[in-house]
Amino acid sequence: MVHDGVEKNLTKEVEKIKNCQDKMRKMLEKAAIQLKLNRAAQHACECDSGDKHHAQGIDDKCHQLRNTSMGLGYYPGIENVDNTISTQRPGSGSHRRTSRGLRGREPPARD
Repeated sequence: MVHDGVEKNLTKEVEKIKNCQDKMRKMLEKAAIQLKLNRAAQHACECDSGDKHHAQGIDDKCHQLRNTSMGLGYYPGIENVDNTISTQRPGSGSHRRTSRGLRGREPPARD
């Protein structure tokens, strides 16, 4: 092989092309990752938008309700009920789930 100026310049050019190809591969990988992130963000926005429209429908329906609306069970004196008192029986499912969750934890440290 001849090691003249032309060959050295060709070698440099091949090296530059390989470096550029490596940079392009890295950029392509970054673009693919960004595309996945963008799709995930778009999906989250679409879900939020659906929730927003559903909530707007509920809000519109509630805005139209009156005490005299048909099918509405109105209980006089309901505002006097104490919401801090639980009406749930100890043997109900929620109590069992809570008990199971507490059993999985370590007991609190005593001083």
